[in-house]
Amino acid sequence: ADGGAGDDPNSLAHADYASNPPPIYPAVARRREQQGTVTVKVLVGADGSVERAEIADSSGFDALDDAALDTVRSRWRFVPARRAGLAVESWVLVPIRFALLEANAVR
Repeated sequence: ADGGAGDDPNSLAHADYASNPPPIYPAVARRREQQGTVTVKVLVGADGSVERAEIADSSGFDALDDAALDTVRSRWRFVPARRAGLAVESWVLVPIRFALLEANAVR
């Protein structure tokens, strides 16, 4: 990861988050056939921990937004951004897509 630093709240860094577990699809959202993408804005600490997370762009469904936010806050870690060879705090945007498989909807 390289790019932004924590002293500029608008700076964004590229982070490696592919190995983090996906959120559990909320049962209520599944029953209601709700789908969408939540974009979470994350302040990544110099140690790769999540210092802060907030919804940058809602899916339009509270259950999906809450599941994404809870998972990022409690279970995710990142590769921190680096500046001059040192790990620094930075912001990243993380899109999380909730999609129901069409095969499950067809009888």
